[in-house]
Amino acid sequence: MCWSNSMLKQLINFGFSSACLLRLKRYDSALESLNEALDIAPDNAKALYRRGQAFHGKREYDKSLTDLQEAQKLAPNDKAIASEIAAVKGEIQAYKARERKAYSKLFSWVPTTHFWSSESVT
Repeated sequence: MCWSNSMLKQLINFGFSSACLLRLKRYDSALESLNEALDIAPDNAKALYRRGQAFHGKREYDKSLTDLQEAQKLAPNDKAIASEIAAVKGEIQAYKARERKAYSKLFSWVPTTHFWSSESVT
């Protein structure tokens, strides 16, 4: 693809602004910027990586993994991408563990008496 100067400037601006927005934890604004960058260059590994980070920050883990894995296909030796994938997968596992624990407590309670009488269940 042949890049015009204005397209290159736009892409660079989107890259810088999205990096700043991510540091400020303004994930929705970063996503807007990154979506515009990916409209210009859909195979930009850095933009996919940063959009994956923004989704990670919003706790949208499936979208994050999708973008990060696509970025990894485009830049297989990038250690930052691999590290972010590992972080997202770790948070998914932690979330599932917390959820299992919460549900196990919910269903572990067994009444010792009927609520309508004072007789014992046993």
